[in-house]
Amino acid sequence: PNSPAALGGLRVGDVILQWDGKPIADAMELTLQIARTPVGTKVEASILRVSGPQKLTITIGQRPEDSNVRQ
Repeated sequence: PNSPAALGGLRVGDVILQWDGKPIADAMELTLQIARTPVGTKVEASILRVSGPQKLTITIGQRPEDSNVRQ
């Protein structure tokens, strides 16, 4: 609930169609685009929600440290 995605307005079930004006073809591409976006940057995301298309502004946050993640 306190993630950058949730704070930016994203909900479970939303489909991200564009990230910072660039079309997103699949989950891998979205992951790469997010990883390339510096922390603190505000990005406009075009999404598809059950209620219809929307635009959100999301501020990129720092990924929390997780001791269970292998590096």
